[in-house]
Amino acid sequence: MQKLVGKWYHRPNLGLELLLRLVGVGVVGLALVVGIVQFHSVFRGESEEFYQATVESYLRRVALGFKTLDIDPNTTDSVEQERVRPLFTTPIFDNTGYLFLVKPSGELKFHFYRSSTRLPEALLEEMANSPERTGVVDWQPEGDGGRRKIYYSYSVDSECYFAVEADFDHLVGRFDSLYRLGWLVLAVLLLVVWWLVGFVSRRLVVFLEDLLKRTEQLARGEKAKSIQARGSWEVGKIGAAFNRLLLGLQRVTQFASELQRGNWNAEYTPLGDGDTLGAALLALRDSMKRNETEAAARKKEDEQRNWSNRGLAEFARLLREHSDNIDELTDTILQHLVQYLGAAQGGMYVLREHEDGRPFLRLESAFAYNRKKFMEEQVELGEGLVGTCAVEQEAIHLDALPESYCTITSGIGHIAPHELLLVPLKADEGLLGVVELASLKSFSPHVVEFMQTLSVSIAQTMQLVINAQKTNALLARQTEQSEMMRAQEEELRQNIEELHATQEQIQARRAMDATFGDALSQAFLYLELSVEGVILRSNARFEAFRNRLGYSSDSSFDLFSQVRYLPQLGVQSEEIGLSWARVVSGEELQCTLEWSGVEGAKLFTQSTFVLVEEGEQHQRTVLLMGQDISGVVRSGMQGGESKPDRR
Repeated sequence: MQKLVGKWYHRPNLGLELLLRLVGVGVVGLALVVGIVQFHSVFRGESEEFYQATVESYLRRVALGFKTLDIDPNTTDSVEQERVRPLFTTPIFDNTGYLFLVKPSGELKFHFYRSSTRLPEALLEEMANSPERTGVVDWQPEGDGGRRKIYYSYSVDSECYFAVEADFDHLVGRFDSLYRLGWLVLAVLLLVVWWLVGFVSRRLVVFLEDLLKRTEQLARGEKAKSIQARGSWEVGKIGAAFNRLLLGLQRVTQFASELQRGNWNAEYTPLGDGDTLGAALLALRDSMKRNETEAAARKKEDEQRNWSNRGLAEFARLLREHSDNIDELTDTILQHLVQYLGAAQGGMYVLREHEDGRPFLRLESAFAYNRKKFMEEQVELGEGLVGTCAVEQEAIHLDALPESYCTITSGIGHIAPHELLLVPLKADEGLLGVVELASLKSFSPHVVEFMQTLSVSIAQTMQLVINAQKTNALLARQTEQSEMMRAQEEELRQNIEELHATQEQIQARRAMDATFGDALSQAFLYLELSVEGVILRSNARFEAFRNRLGYSSDSSFDLFSQVRYLPQLGVQSEEIGLSWARVVSGEELQCTLEWSGVEGAKLFTQSTFVLVEEGEQHQRTVLLMGQDISGVVRSGMQGGESKPDRR
């Protein structure tokens, strides 16, 4: 038994137990004292109101009875007094509360045991001034140590007060007994509370010490056991809450251990809506999971970037080493492309031209399953996938092809790959070719991007090789042309020497022609005319001839109105029809011209008209050469010859 008691009580802290007892007894005692005092006060006041209401009602009924019976209490005879005397001798309450009359003078009438007694003037004045002359007053009779209450009600018909005198201490005596009994019960209850608080405090102290011990363990980060708390009272609730907290911490520890092992899918349910620690742990898990995902993505991107950089460096080396031969370049690049990308087949097409200048794609190199395929094939622009890629100059990536989709006819042949990748080879000067790769596995996006980046380097190198080949061809052609030019220079030198000799002859002939021209210019008239007959140029001999006609150099001269065409002098043939149209048509015309001057002056020339064409535009000009024969014509006219008719 002692062992069992020791299990429950141990040895609690006596100071804490005493404090809990004092607090419990003080709180309960104070509550009971306040309750008893307030109950006594309220009950006593309600009792007074009850007695007053009861007596006032009784007095009104008595007054009404006297009025009904037409009894005047002031003139009542002995017979009527006997009839109403029981009203005044029977107490209303237990041994107290006798009815009597109070006259306005203060005299008491029909009082059971008081005769020849008068009420004090102050008391009468208080009764007269009360509302409706009804109420209650305290009265201390002389020679009587008790406190009395007089309940009164004034009757107008009887012109007196109906009153009842009652010993109030006697009325509430029972309540005072209950009041004293309440204090006794209070003392007993306080003793019981003292014992109960001591009993409960022992268990509470044990519980609090156990709770403190486990809380300190949690504060030090140690593992604590759950606390045993029974019952539905507050201590049990505290223990249950502590156990829930302990369970939550264990779940938090387990969740953190899972996170430490890298299990980002570990589940954790917060203890409630306000579980900030649980919410923070879940946020930490999501953040660490997101960081790991981002780190994995960055690692993958770094691996892909390193793979691309290594590939670009390797192919840059190959492009430098094989930049002198287009066939060797395409074979080497295609072989390494198929191997580096893990493709199954590959082909490289280079843009060529037909004899008529139409472009086409020729398969320069093909590679399949690590064995080179030697095959001849050409593809027109826009024909098949290769031709379409060349026309659009955009990469074509066909992926996720079902087995029964179709058979793709490409430049490599009839294949049914899982994926197909075609990339144009473009440089600054335009399209140079197309690379075609077929694979039984997927081309990832970074592989496609790598191929598009590498295609620029391949195209630039191919452009350099093609330009180098063109340059070599131009150098060879230039060498051949240099030899031909040296031979032509020798021939030209000989021609120049011959030309110099010819020029010397020409210059000598020109000197003779100039001398002859000067002689002709001095002997003949010379004119250059347009086909409209306008004088374009003339020599000095014609200017002197025109002055003889009376015309200055600035005056206009109309060939058609001031000149007549005559038959040639000395010709006796039929008349010759002369017209400017014959000259313009190209006929060489010889005739005599009659020039009309100012004031009737006339001069004659023997003239010849010749039409000439000069320059690339075949500009036509009429040349006129004439000799002044005016003297001959005049002498002939004086000798009697007839004047020729104008035609």
